Amino acid sequence: MSASQFASFAAYKPPPDEADGLTSSRTGIRTSYTEGTYQSGDIPTFSSPKLVSSQVEEDTYSNPWATRYGWRVDVLAFCAYIFGPLSALVLLILETHNDCVRFHAYQSALLTTPLVFFRIMLSLARFSSWTKLLSTLVIFTIQLLAGFLAYRQAAQHQLIYLHIPFIGPIAENWLADE
Repeated sequence: MSASQFASFAAYKPPPDEADGLTSSRTGIRTSYTEGTYQSGDIPTFSSPKLVSSQVEEDTYSNPWATRYGWRVDVLAFCAYIFGPLSALVLLILETHNDCVRFHAYQSALLTTPLVFFRIMLSLARFSSWTKLLSTLVIFTIQLLAGFLAYRQAAQHQLIYLHIPFIGPIAENWLADE
């Protein structure tokens, strides 16, 4: 048996179907690698330079109706108010592309968090059940009304933010500071 029939224990041996490239006359092992491969010492990337440049171009162009997951702006603006501070927090974490949705999430958090704390204080102070029920209905009505107004405004293709007095300018400043 000849030595060529046995397995080679060399550190790297190119596959037999790769015919192009330089080989060393002494060992028959490829000595030059294409740029961008791990063999050449570069850190491997999984995107071509063309894709990277198109991603940069996409980031410079901002569509005011685009959301991170492709959901509708009007529905997300409504959802910011529905579950109070919880839905506002979820939208602030998940939605990072649309300023209109983020504005309504900030405004919802600023509006509903004090109302929820007020309702908790009523329970801790042992107010009557009808007082707690009335406050719960008022809070829920405020949330529904603000959510409906945000939905209607976005559904009419108007990205002019609905500012709730005293809270809207704070939410606008927070959005501008991002």
